[in-house]
Amino acid sequence: STTAQTVIYKYRRKDAGNVIVKYIEDGTNIPLKSPDTMNGTGKLGLPYTTTPENFTNYELVSATPANHTGNYPPAGSDITVTYVYRRKNAGNITVNHYEVGTTTQLYKPTGSATPAAETFNGTGKMGLSESLTNKAADIDNYEYVSVDVTGATGANTPNANGDTTVTYNAGNQVVNYYYRRKNASSITVHHIEDGTNTELYTPTGASGPSPEIISGNGRLGTNENLTNRVGDIPNYEYVSVDVSGANTATTPSSTGATTLTHTTSPQTVIYKYRRKNVGDVLVHHYEAGTTTSLANDENLSGVGKSGLTYTTNPASIPNYTVVNATPTNHTGTYPATGTTVVTYEYRRNDAGNVTVHHYIDGTTTPLVPDTVLNGTGKLGLPYTTTDHNIPNYTLVAQPTNANGTFTTGNQTVTY
Repeated sequence: STTAQTVIYKYRRKDAGNVIVKYIEDGTNIPLKSPDTMNGTGKLGLPYTTTPENFTNYELVSATPANHTGNYPPAGSDITVTYVYRRKNAGNITVNHYEVGTTTQLYKPTGSATPAAETFNGTGKMGLSESLTNKAADIDNYEYVSVDVTGATGANTPNANGDTTVTYNAGNQVVNYYYRRKNASSITVHHIEDGTNTELYTPTGASGPSPEIISGNGRLGTNENLTNRVGDIPNYEYVSVDVSGANTATTPSSTGATTLTHTTSPQTVIYKYRRKNVGDVLVHHYEAGTTTSLANDENLSGVGKSGLTYTTNPASIPNYTVVNATPTNHTGTYPATGTTVVTYEYRRNDAGNVTVHHYIDGTTTPLVPDTVLNGTGKLGLPYTTTDHNIPNYTLVAQPTNANGTFTTGNQTVTY
């Protein structure tokens, strides 16, 4: 027609395939979030651009995958863009298992030949958690006391058993568990005189000889080295040791040295001693001023008498009186060596005199002066008298007591 006309053809962009964007953890197909889908409807031939997302505790392995930008694909053939992330490195978590009051490690981690700290490597663990608890079950003879998490900013409040969860963060963290040795039973050590129950050793702090009581508090599993105490028991020597009441005792040495381990059961060790042999004490009973024995010597043996005292006494000897009833060494201590000699001296007691008469028969008329035999110091000794040769006289009879013994009273012999 004479009027201008316009014809408009309309087109639409063909549909393309989708672009699917995935976010996965390195080394796995675990998604960190659901995939994003960039819809390709009406986008054939158009370009697309993807960008990575930020995830807490993660870092990108590569920020630009080869297909992070491009053109939408033909319909029916989606493109997948994959962003790979890995956990950031965190600080390590160190767990110590200490004897309370010390820094002595008690726990032996897997693969360790000796007790050492547990170290949990934080590489690739940012934001993850480590569940911790006490290791009392793996530490012989110890019991759990407490846990200190002040050095672990990622720790939650521990429960009564010390259970706690520590979250890895950028800094190193330290958790300290503390243990103490369990209580054991006591070990009783006797030091007695052989053949008796007499205690000989005075333990430190004791007022007199008594058993040693070695407390087992906090000592379960520890060793106790024992030996004889002869150096602390004057005058005695070691004899033997009885360890039959101690089921952990090692075989004693010749000096009685043995080692016991503290257990939950009481144990008893008995050391036995005897007095040492020393010198003898010899007792003489002499007539005064002589070495003439009036009684058998006494020998007080020093066998087994070291440190003991002796006491001697004068003998009861007919017709004699002791001169020195208490010699300076009549009592004392048995000598360490040699012989102590105690000498008692005696003198004869005085007796009555013996008077010898020589009378005319039937009278008391003396024919010669009387003879007097002095009895001083002669009690018990014999006396002898004889008749006289008197001119013009003949002896009528021999007196029956012409010979005799000095007695306590005066005597008369009459010829």
